[in-house]
Amino acid sequence: MSLQKNIRVLFYTSKIIAIFIIYSMIFNGFGQMTPGYLDFLIAFFIMIIMQILEYRNVNRYVVILFPLFISFVGFFILHGRIDFIPYSVLGLITACALPRYDAESISSYKYILKNLKNSLFMLIGSLVLYVKVDKSFGDSLLRYYIAFLVIAIITLREGRKFEYDIKRKKEDDIVNFSILIAVIIISSNFVYNICRTIIFAIFKVIAFIAEKILVGFVYIISVPLNAIINYVQNLLKVNAGNPNVQISDKKDGLEELKDIVNDQQMSYVIVENIIKIIIIISIICLIYFVIKRYRYGKVIKEEGVVEIREKISVEKPLKKKTVKDKLKDILGAKTLNQKILNIYKEFEKVTFKKGWFKYYMTPRQLYKVTRIHIEEKKKIKYITQMYNEAKFSSHEISEDEFMKYKEYYRDIKDKIKNVKQDDKTK
Repeated sequence: MSLQKNIRVLFYTSKIIAIFIIYSMIFNGFGQMTPGYLDFLIAFFIMIIMQILEYRNVNRYVVILFPLFISFVGFFILHGRIDFIPYSVLGLITACALPRYDAESISSYKYILKNLKNSLFMLIGSLVLYVKVDKSFGDSLLRYYIAFLVIAIITLREGRKFEYDIKRKKEDDIVNFSILIAVIIISSNFVYNICRTIIFAIFKVIAFIAEKILVGFVYIISVPLNAIINYVQNLLKVNAGNPNVQISDKKDGLEELKDIVNDQQMSYVIVENIIKIIIIISIICLIYFVIKRYRYGKVIKEEGVVEIREKISVEKPLKKKTVKDKLKDILGAKTLNQKILNIYKEFEKVTFKKGWFKYYMTPRQLYKVTRIHIEEKKKIKYITQMYNEAKFSSHEISEDEFMKYKEYYRDIKDKIKNVKQDDKTK
């Protein structure tokens, strides 16, 4: 499946989910109807048929009427002769709403972002009707809200790749298709209940292991606490036979002992809660660092050049360097390769301030984004190639190449500074 078709399917699916949620909210809140998973599947099936007909360049009236006829038949079989008419409104809305999203517009990232934002605002507004919706039915609709967010995020990601011509992996389509199918399947009550049971079972296992760890840890801590208590008890026994110790002092000692015992019991509860928090934070940090390492340590190979994803700090580009710092970066570099790397870092910061460079971008992606805003394709490509060569190649950069690199960068930097923040893509 091409990227453009991939985006259309994802975009249409997000619209179908939004339509189904709003339709269900209104008709359940005011009409006491309970649109179910099969009704959603009919709407989704209508969208697939319309996609197939559009790809075959069928007459636009047929693209609407044929799926509409199928939806009427489907709702008639599902709900019977009496109730199928109000349920068929869902098919009517679906068939009439989707065709106005033409293929060229869907290829625009800004267009996708704008429409998905509008859908999100409508879904947020529909939550006002949640008070009138049946509670059990409303809980099932929350799954569709989550499904919309998941599909919308994937759609925006693919739209950005298409607009900026970012390289995609072969398995991206498989991953997107798998997520799409998984989201649709999990929306059903049967599969959702199975998944929830499995997740709860996993949590119980984790809780059991954590409880054993806590018992062992508390036992270890209780050893020195018991030793302290025993020491205090022995000390009180010794002082009991000492005539110099007053009775009031003995009573105070016993009261202190009781306080120590109570504090020990209280400390067990506090320690247990602290350890639970530490375990949860540790798991979250572990997941974060694993994802971070995978995300930014990924190697991309293309045309014999190896690109490694590099993250740039958000605060760092905003921090102005002094003249001394800049001279240290340029003059302090021992090799021309290092000087090129320092200059390229300045290039990243300049484009970051314009809002072009993002932390997830590789040099190749930054090249494609920058060439959209300024007409210096040849020079941008050259400094990108020289950067890759300086960083990943054992070849030493020559003096002529470095001088050409600096000249090109100065021209590019001047062009970037002259671009206004709200300039449109050329």
